[in-house]
Amino acid sequence: MAAIWRGGRESGVSQSLTFLSFVAALTALLMEQTYNAPHPDMAGLAIVAVVVLFILVIAFAIQAVICYFIADHYRIIPQDSRKMEPGQVWLLMIPLFNIYWVFPVFLGLSESYQTAFARRGRTDLGDCSRQVALWYCICLALCIIPCLNYIAGPAALVLLILYLVQISDYKRQLIALG
Repeated sequence: MAAIWRGGRESGVSQSLTFLSFVAALTALLMEQTYNAPHPDMAGLAIVAVVVLFILVIAFAIQAVICYFIADHYRIIPQDSRKMEPGQVWLLMIPLFNIYWVFPVFLGLSESYQTAFARRGRTDLGDCSRQVALWYCICLALCIIPCLNYIAGPAALVLLILYLVQISDYKRQLIALG
């Protein structure tokens, strides 16, 4: 293990296995101390901590998939029509900052599609789901308010699904236009 920290010449696989075995040993040690603790509530606390960590990892993964999906849409749009570069979408992964950044990302995507279609002579698509994106962003921002989040959360989820379906259709149409 010391070779990893000193920059030894071990292979990446060997370093990864050594690190994983260190993490496994540390976890086993912590779990042994948790279950042998004199307070019976510590076992329940450990289970709650693992469940919360699992939920956070799943939420992080879902957010990453959404960021990838949105960034892919920005890549399809010609550069002269984009309101933002695809790499900037990943700033949505920053906690708390994403409450603000969701507005430029989602509204910018709709405006980018609108500009791209207008440059190709298609003005029949309206605002390219900008209103759906705006309401999604508002509902997402309202999710931080206690009690209101019970209404805003499901509404934001429905609006997100609706928006993703609609922009997938815009992507298909833009690719067909060439």
